[in-house]
Amino acid sequence: MEQEDLQQATLNKALVPIADQVKIGSCNMRIDPTKNQKEATYQLSLDIIKQYSCCNAFLKTGDVPRICMHQFWYTIAKNEVTQAY
Repeated sequence: MEQEDLQQATLNKALVPIADQVKIGSCNMRIDPTKNQKEATYQLSLDIIKQYSCCNAFLKTGDVPRICMHQFWYTIAKNEVTQAY
């Protein structure tokens, strides 16, 4: 088991260097669509999401290893043409 942990740690460092990793605190949180939020932007986003059939996708939860989240965000880049990420 210890060997597997060491191999996984080595793979994690290869996928996303430690210097580029960010601390991920409250991840895999569930959105409660019935609860009003104090943050106006968050509430507006929630109201918009409720209007679409994809809303249920945002209400699902799952356990995602942190390295997968790091790897995902590490690959995000800004498109200079569309100014989107």
